[in-house]
Amino acid sequence: MVHGSNRTADAVLEDISHVGGCVQVEEPIPVGVPIQLSIGEWSFAGHVSYCNYRDYGYFVGIRFSTESAWSSEQVVPQHLINLQNLSRQGHA
Repeated sequence: MVHGSNRTADAVLEDISHVGGCVQVEEPIPVGVPIQLSIGEWSFAGHVSYCNYRDYGYFVGIRFSTESAWSSEQVVPQHLINLQNLSRQGHA
């Protein structure tokens, strides 16, 4: 993840959708700062929409630019769960 004046930080991806995502980081990132989220070989550009401290880290919301919308056809994070498939398994 890159933000501000080309700083890089490791982050835990908490959530992602076609319009944005949420990551957990160790330091706050100011609202409005341009940001780039990198997952594997894919990168998604946007800006910070919120930054809240919760228990053990900063949760940073990222609003993707329209040119950088995420799609599960591009990359699926390893921990992402498809709730439709999970629901179907419970009814099998």
